[in-house]
Amino acid sequence: MTGRNSEAIRELEWVVRFFPEADSKTYVSLALAFETAKDRASAQFALEKGKRLFPDDQLLRKLPLKRDGR
Repeated sequence: MTGRNSEAIRELEWVVRFFPEADSKTYVSLALAFETAKDRASAQFALEKGKRLFPDDQLLRKLPLKRDGR
């Protein structure tokens, strides 16, 4: 994982922790950052949490994560 991606994850996790309902796109960004770091479980967890808080957000509902090995 690159230093910039690690920094992005830390900052996005901070936003999710202290302002969980601020913006649904934060969860999308966090999931993509985790996916870039090859942490699929954390990416999926971020998406699921976002979906619980923003059940009508189409991007959260339809964002495809890469399958393992692709």
